[in-house]
Amino acid sequence: YLNIQSLKVQRELLNTGRDRMKLQYDKVNAWKRNGLVLPIEVMTISLALKQYDQQLLALDASLSSAQQQLKNLTNTVIDVPTSSVTTVEGLVPALNVSSNEDLKILALQKEILEANKNISNAKNFPDFSVNASARHGKPGVNPINNEWMDYYTTWAGIQWNVWDWGARGADSTALDKELEGLRYQQQNVQDQLQLQYDNTVRDFQTLQKQLDVAKSTVVIAREKMKIIQIQAKNGVVSASDFRDADNDLIQAELRYHQQQLAISQKRIELDHASGKQINEWRLL
Repeated sequence: YLNIQSLKVQRELLNTGRDRMKLQYDKVNAWKRNGLVLPIEVMTISLALKQYDQQLLALDASLSSAQQQLKNLTNTVIDVPTSSVTTVEGLVPALNVSSNEDLKILALQKEILEANKNISNAKNFPDFSVNASARHGKPGVNPINNEWMDYYTTWAGIQWNVWDWGARGADSTALDKELEGLRYQQQNVQDQLQLQYDNTVRDFQTLQKQLDVAKSTVVIAREKMKIIQIQAKNGVVSASDFRDADNDLIQAELRYHQQQLAISQKRIELDHASGKQINEWRLL
């Protein structure tokens, strides 16, 4: 979706540049017919127009491929407007590892091992057992009377394996080692998640700073283009200067837009790295 949006914006920028170059071509061509400029001036602008046409053809091919891919993925035709280009603003989400599946699995394994350890440690203490039963029979507890009667029995017992040749100690030590290994795995996963999150935040902040530079470059390129256009109206600028100024502006605008796209994509990556649920990601 973002790729389609980006390609459409690029096409708009290139079409604007081509229109600007076409106006200059018409002027220079008229001047040439009146003998005011050399044919080389017209050729220079004409070549610039051809370059625009080549870029637009390549862009349309890429756009068609991206639209087909989006249709295959969604099984529907989605209209992607350029007016809804994503903004690059927004707070950096805090890291939340509670929803990480790897940590959930390790936590469950830890609970099982701790339960097994408690069971193993319980063998160091005596086992007490109590049993009771109620009966109704003939004869009852007094066979001489030979009559039906209710009677109850109870008993209690104790069992304590004082010595088992070190088996319980070995089991407990093995469980301790497994728990230690799980704690190490948990810490390692948390450290990796923290590292990935920190790197993504740094990349995101760097892209935002680079966007400011790209924006200032566009401002300068536009001011230069305005000056060149004013000079072109008076016929005091060469075709090469006009072409170079136009190219500087187009490249600056494209870089600025690509920077916006990179930030939008990095913002999605940041939401993923922070542990947000997918329905909370800032996709658009």
